[in-house]
Amino acid sequence: MHALTITPISPFRIPAQPLVITLVGCGGTGSHLAQTLARLARHVRESGGLLDLTFMDGDTVEPKNVGRQLFAPSEVGRNKAQVLATRFSAVFGLPISAVPQMADRVQQFDHHCRGATGCGLN
Repeated sequence: MHALTITPISPFRIPAQPLVITLVGCGGTGSHLAQTLARLARHVRESGGLLDLTFMDGDTVEPKNVGRQLFAPSEVGRNKAQVLATRFSAVFGLPISAVPQMADRVQQFDHHCRGATGCGLN
């Protein structure tokens, strides 16, 4: 019989400089990813690092979004990026920024989105 040897994986290492992530699109996929990114930002902060998190979307919450996306009926008519940034800032005690506009121009996108993660870009 042979013994099983397991090599431990290296731990998550927090970089010396702040991480910058901009989530572009806060709808079907983006609303769920926003929650995961906020959790990651909280973990990074608790580990002594800094993660600068921004949500970007020019769309507003519609009744058809409730249930399929992470929005409540009381949020209908409000901007998706602002709703999620406000919610997850309060839940996780983080400063999450919101850009309530579409990333439809390269110049605009480049200004806000160093290290961007895109969901629903056309």
